[in-house]
Amino acid sequence: MSGKVGAGGAKQAARAYVLIKGKPVVDLVPCFESLRSAAGVLSCDTVIGDWDMLVVFQAPDRPAVDQAIDRALQAIDEIDEYQVQHTEDIHLDSDSGNCKEQALSTYSLVEIDPSQLESLVREFSSNQNTACFDVCDRHDLVILLMRGETIEEIKRSRAQMLARPGVLRSASLQVVEILGRASQGQEEKVGFDAFGLMLWRHHAEQGMMIPLLQAAQDSQGYVTKQAIEQIAEATGTGIAEIYGVVTFYKQFRLTPLGKHIVRVCQGTACHVMGADFIAQTVEEELKVIPDETTSDGLFTYMEVACLGCCSLAPVVMIDDQAFGRLTPQKLRTVLRRYRRQEKSSQAA
Repeated sequence: MSGKVGAGGAKQAARAYVLIKGKPVVDLVPCFESLRSAAGVLSCDTVIGDWDMLVVFQAPDRPAVDQAIDRALQAIDEIDEYQVQHTEDIHLDSDSGNCKEQALSTYSLVEIDPSQLESLVREFSSNQNTACFDVCDRHDLVILLMRGETIEEIKRSRAQMLARPGVLRSASLQVVEILGRASQGQEEKVGFDAFGLMLWRHHAEQGMMIPLLQAAQDSQGYVTKQAIEQIAEATGTGIAEIYGVVTFYKQFRLTPLGKHIVRVCQGTACHVMGADFIAQTVEEELKVIPDETTSDGLFTYMEVACLGCCSLAPVVMIDDQAFGRLTPQKLRTVLRRYRRQEKSSQAA
């Protein structure tokens, strides 16, 4: 692990950028969560390309920035089964001012022709979506922060910027929600999930559609329309093709799960003991068929091959609790009790 990272020369605060790469088999979410909440961290975002995360540190002066970096990287080392593989010194020597308070943002690490620095600085600073930027001391790398009301607006503006003469390539890009809308005058951090990290780490990789769909469903509980659009853009796959995959495989869902999952066992023992009558009771009581969710969002009904409770046949599992030796009437009583509890909690 490398040590210190240079900071921008802002008048009121010193800033440093740390690029972090993790080992491929390691879950980076604990590292992300640790860094995001660390003292002195201005922002922590996932990136596309050779790196996993871009962490921006800011403090009143340079020594305070160095201390914040040391503390944060020490905390990462203490996370079980995680080690920082590499950090990179950037040594920034300029800071172009305050950031606009917008909701959406992108960081771009842009490689430029140093001889074109002066004209590019004018171009970058005059763009209405430029929030702030920093130039490395070799004058061949710019970290550009752009913000706007929509991702589409940012993408259009960024494309115009990167088409300027003197821009060689964009070394890395991430597009994430940094700040939520103001709530009672307070800015709130937007939640981070493993799907967002996976989406950007594996951008444009072949064969990642199904893993990305699985990550999206694990994150949201089902595959959202937005997730399908993001996966289509990231993998270059048509939206219709992704919908085809989602509807073909039973593991994927296009609607949210209910608050309680009702699983009716259809194993041999349960079938012999009347599982069909139990399934019919669920359908009548909840007014759904297998893999559907009730209109109030309280129950999702599923049929499963075996719950491993054969001695209690017929068995229904609601969430993590098994109900055995059921009759249709006993099951109705159980389901209605869940409804009463829900009404009581809403009334309270």
